[in-house]
Amino acid sequence: MTTFEFFQIFIDIVFLFLILLLVAGRAWKKGAAGTRENEQESYREMISTLSVLIKEMKETSADLQERIGEKQVEVARTLAAIEDRMERLKNAVPSESVQAKPVRKGPEPARKVVREAPSAARAETGAREEQMTEEERKRAEEEKERKEKYRQVMDLADKGWSALDIARFTQVPLGEVDLLIRTKVPRR
Repeated sequence: MTTFEFFQIFIDIVFLFLILLLVAGRAWKKGAAGTRENEQESYREMISTLSVLIKEMKETSADLQERIGEKQVEVARTLAAIEDRMERLKNAVPSESVQAKPVRKGPEPARKVVREAPSAARAETGAREEQMTEEERKRAEEEKERKEKYRQVMDLADKGWSALDIARFTQVPLGEVDLLIRTKVPRR
């Protein structure tokens, strides 16, 4: 039994209870000395009231069934759209070269700089690394990760992915994805 059928049974019971109250109230009001004509008049009035109530119940029931049917159609369409999108996403999964890198969970320990036989270029690089603070290294690494994410966004956009799908896949905010796609510089 569906929820709608339980609801319909509940409404029927409520109306039956109201009808019994109406009949009992009229009998009590008129008392035992009521005339036959008054009783017939009250029965006619009660029957007309009941027929109006039954008609309204049927209209309400039909309206509710129509609304439920519309909602079922909407749910079916939405599920079909979701299944279609899931299938397209499964088919459009990028190659391993575009897969998202795992996000770091906390600062990395400071790295020791290993010095080898210093050539002019290596000596210069080593001196710069020594001068870099931990914070500068962290910023440089974040910048590198950001550039890789942006490259990944552009690769997916070139493959025809929507901005929303790209944002979900790469975990780059949707506004940034939109901006990157709109300001895309043609690749050479």
